[in-house]
Amino acid sequence: MSTLRKSDLAARVAAQLGGSRAQGEAALNAVLGSIQESLANEDRVVLTGFGSFSVRQVKARRVKAIRT
Repeated sequence: MSTLRKSDLAARVAAQLGGSRAQGEAALNAVLGSIQESLANEDRVVLTGFGSFSVRQVKARRVKAIRT
């Protein structure tokens, strides 16, 4: 299994759009920025066929000390 990083995804977007890597990165950043902005406004983001995202409040967790 390999890891797909943001730069890899931007390159794939560029290839699909027939543009440069910089254009792919700009397009990806625009999408991710819109998602971040919506979540910051506490909106729910639904990408049909992919998933949904929302901000949740979770209980504080107790931190355990790590022994060395």
